[in-house]
Order: sequence, then structure tokens, then C-alpha cells
Amino acid sequence: MIILAWNCRGLGKPSAIRDLIALVRDHKPDVLILMETKIVEPVLVPRLRRISFRNYLYVPPVGLSSGFCLAWRDHVDMEPVSISKNLISCLVFSNPVSSPWLLSAIYGPVRSLEKRIFWDNFHKEVERFNGGWLVIGDFNGVLYREDMHGGREETSSSSHMINAVDNLGLVELPSQGLKYSWSNGRGASREIKAKLDRGIANSDWWNLFPNADMKVLPQVSSDHSLVVLNSEGCLSFARRPFRFEAIWTRDRRSHWVVEHAWAKGFHPNPSTRLRRSLYHTRRGLSFWNKHQFGKVQLQIKATKQALADCQASRDDMVSWEREKDLKCQIDELHRRDRCSRFFFMTTMIRRKSNRIDCLKLENGEWIYSRNQIGNLFSARFESVFGSPLQPLSCNLSNVVDPVITEEDNADLLRIPTWEEVRNVVFSMGAFKAPGPDGMSAIFYKHYWNIVG
Repeated sequence: MIILAWNCRGLGKPSAIRDLIALVRDHKPDVLILMETKIVEPVLVPRLRRISFRNYLYVPPVGLSSGFCLAWRDHVDMEPVSISKNLISCLVFSNPVSSPWLLSAIYGPVRSLEKRIFWDNFHKEVERFNGGWLVIGDFNGVLYREDMHGGREETSSSSHMINAVDNLGLVELPSQGLKYSWSNGRGASREIKAKLDRGIANSDWWNLFPNADMKVLPQVSSDHSLVVLNSEGCLSFARRPFRFEAIWTRDRRSHWVVEHAWAKGFHPNPSTRLRRSLYHTRRGLSFWNKHQFGKVQLQIKATKQALADCQASRDDMVSWEREKDLKCQIDELHRRDRCSRFFFMTTMIRRKSNRIDCLKLENGEWIYSRNQIGNLFSARFESVFGSPLQPLSCNLSNVVDPVITEEDNADLLRIPTWEEVRNVVFSMGAFKAPGPDGMSAIFYKHYWNIVG
């Protein structure tokens, strides 16, 4: 399970909405936790549905501040336990099915008095539940002295949180990425940085997910970093086979790529020439998509990495100005990318609808591994379509009566003309499922003057 937690500092800003869509697209979370949304529920719901989150619990903002949301996808089996302005808790039954655990999204109070009351009553959350417990979100406090850089040292306000965490036997999840998840954004000389966003869990949860890892990503449109938790750790994914993308046809450079690659497959034998031409064309289009057509996405990724490096070592006015420049570059790249985002999104939606993330077995257990899902499908098809081989007679001439004349047989064996092949190709649905070569009909239609 992948959990994404982010103090977005307002989802009314276009930049925050763009970042949220990009984050969901890149990390594919099963559970989404948002703090300080600053928008009312009727505005939030369409934005959640836009990123395929239809189940949610929401504490609306008070005036122009706060707003706290826990959302999850349809395949996640969760049952609400409690909801307040600082803590939303749910029981998770789907992963793993045999051992439910408690997920608590936290948006820690800011005022000292509220902090003391909240942490003094924090233990009540698990009094009626004995099992794995994960708390993740914005704690609005630090656990250790090294979790803060600059400013005055917190004393009594953090001590209540530290005591509560220690008394309940909760352990912080080690994280990768940035050391500090929040910055006040006041320049190098007056800057204060702190690790406010984190995840903590008890030993039972650690026993369920021993390989869990967490990443703290760079701040972009908010002063808080994004926290991404993967309960299964870094999973390996099978290489995605080549698929021709219809959006490539909108770029005139693709004609040169196809023409140049198709010519490399020349061979006297027609079938060999077709196979070699398709091979070189797939390689050429993949290389062009990665290094030229999809270069905006690579630039965004590289700039975000530079921003993360800058935020990790920010200590003077030069690096502070560098960070502001990088944020402006990211915003400009997103604007340039928006014109083609619609076409990319339609492709992603199609892939997502065709992808199988998990399967439920007859005994009610869920499986998530690609190998397990593949083996289950193979076994199922073998049981349905497999049958023991039956011995057949070598002489079958008296079994089937001849119904095809010599003239019909000659016509069936005749090599089709160029015009007949073209008519068949152009009668096919342009966006139907591609063949084993990864090419859909629109490829042959659009580049017919090259491949025909």
C-alpha cells in the first residue's frame, strides 16, 4: 500500500492542484492525506474524483484556515473509527486481509495549550484496538533536537508529544530524501527548517510491514514536503512492452523518425523486411519519445532533483536565490506541458483501466504480486481450455466432405493486391488493441505513405 501525505497549504491555488495531480500520477497512492486544504467540501469532492479518490473523510476548514482530508481508492477496504480536526483514524482490512491495522492521519495542533490536551489524550485512540498502528502526517512538532535548524528550541510543547510517543512504544519510520520537511521561507539568514512531517508505528505494524520505506520529497507549491510511504518497500516492476502512442502522430518529427527507421529494415525477403522494419521503428520511436518528445517531463524531473539538492544544502543567500529560480523553472515547465497533458492523461487513463493491481481469491484473500496474478491467470486458462490429447487417425479424407471448388481454392491462395491490403488496413478501428508488435492500426494508417 502506498500512502501519500501532504500539507498543501491550500488547494484553491492552481499550482497546488497541478502539483497534486502530478504527485498522484507519479506515485500512484492508494491512500491520500491532505492537510490545510482551505476549501469547502463541495469544491474538494470534484478534485478528489478527478484523481480517482471517491471515498473520503473530511473536516472542513474554519474560515480561511485548516481543512483535513483522508481519502482512499475503491480497492482499499477501510472502516472509519474516529474523526476530529487533528486526527482521522480508520481500520484497514485489505492489506493484509488476515491482520487488520489502524491508520491514523494526523494534523497536529499549533497552539501550545491545544498540543498539551491533544497529546495527553492521544493514548485513547488505541485503547479499544490491539494490533498494528501507523500514524502519519503533519505533527507540527519535532521529536529530536536535530530535527530543527534555526529558531528557538522547542521545550514544553514538544515534550508532550515525545512522552506520548515513548509511552505508547511508537517508533519513527526511517525516511529517505530531505532531512527537513518544512521551511519558513524567509531567506538564508532568518530561515527556520524542521522535520514536522513523518510517520510513526508500533511493533505490531512493523511486524506486518518489515520492508516499509518512506520518502520526503522537495517542497514546490507548499512550504511542506510531500511524504510518501510504501508499506511493501521498493517493488520491482516488469518492463512495459512497446505500445505505439497515438499522440506521436501529432508531431511532424515522428514522420522523419518512422521514415528513417523503416528504411533500416531493407531485406530481399518481404516477411523478413517487415519484421526488421518494425523492430527498428519501435526502437527509433522509443528513443525519440524518451530524448525529444518527452523531454519536458525529463526536464521537470531533473529540475525537481536539483531543487531537492538545493533544499538539502541551503545555507546562504546564493542557494536561497537558486531555490527560487528552480521553483519558477518548475512552474514554467508545467505550463509548457499543460498543452499536451490532456492527451497524456487519456493514455494514462486507458492504461490504468487495463491494469490489474490486485485480485481476490475464492477464499477472500487478496494477492498483489505480479507473478502471483500472472500464475493465477495461467492456471485458470489452462483449466478452462486445456484437455488431454486424443489420438487422431492419420486418414481424415472421409471425415470432411469437400465444399471448396478448385477456383475458390486458387482465389484463397492468391497473394492479395496492394489495394486490397490498404482497404483492409483502413477499415480497421484506429485505436483498437495493438497486435503483438505493439502497433495499432493508426500507425499503419497515418504512415501509410512510408510503410505501405
